[in-house]
Amino acid sequence: MAGTSRKPLFPNPFYFFLLIVSVLFVVTILAYLIIPEYQKALMHHPEIKQSLSNKAFSDWLDRSAPTIIGIEFVIMLVLSVVAMLADDKFDRTKTERDVEQHKK
Repeated sequence: MAGTSRKPLFPNPFYFFLLIVSVLFVVTILAYLIIPEYQKALMHHPEIKQSLSNKAFSDWLDRSAPTIIGIEFVIMLVLSVVAMLADDKFDRTKTERDVEQHKK
């Protein structure tokens, strides 16, 4: 086992970036879904103190979330296509198999 090499977790770096953007996409959608409930709870319970920065952020997210979600979706789509197109370049096992076949 001395000659074995570890395979990298993400041999194609585009999959890593796709993972990061996908996580941001999910977090944005969850935040967008939670904001109306948060604002409704604040209206029904005036004893809960809300800072101005929380109100400004929730209002901004309520206005901007559809645009942000759309941009994240387009970035995920582009990264997916680029990752699939670049897969052959980063596939080390295929290159090693080709070298072994040429030796035979």
